[in-house]
Amino acid sequence: MTKAADEQQLDRIARSLNRYEWHPTQEEIAVGVAFLRELQKDEEASRPFPRGPQEWDRLRTEGIAGLVAKVARIDKELLPLWRERLPSDSPVIALVEIYVRSAQSILHHADDVLAAWRGAVWQEPTQEEIAHEAHRLQVSPEDARAIWRFEEARHWESQPPRSALWEELLPKWSYLTSVASVVAAVVTGDVEY
Repeated sequence: MTKAADEQQLDRIARSLNRYEWHPTQEEIAVGVAFLRELQKDEEASRPFPRGPQEWDRLRTEGIAGLVAKVARIDKELLPLWRERLPSDSPVIALVEIYVRSAQSILHHADDVLAAWRGAVWQEPTQEEIAHEAHRLQVSPEDARAIWRFEEARHWESQPPRSALWEELLPKWSYLTSVASVVAAVVTGDVEY
């Protein structure tokens, strides 16, 4: 399908759900639950990425690495299993397929981004810099070092050509979030949005 066809199908499915024209079966809800669990998994691949001071402070590069693993599992393992359990015209299967297809526009850049990440040279802070940051932020030296690494990585992500790439990918990430939101509405029944 084309991007426009996927967008139209997503809109039709969301409308039919919102208007109570489509009533998801228990099997469809179970597929939605399994899909959302996949999206919530923290990837093993994310461990080499530094984290910011807040739990939600994650690098965009980490998001791409996580998306690679999630989409591969959904496409290769879960979709074939779900297709066996549900009719071929199931809207929830269509939603998951739209997600996988739409993710390709981000994953197309994954090899280059992750190769650049692996090839980056990271500056190690001195003990004085760590002590200064620990004092300034009122955190332990270990936390100060972690924050330093995260900020350095975030600075790396903000440099050209990556900064332009993030701007290009932002609407694509937003679209994936929209697809996942419709699946969440399937699961929760909360369609008043």
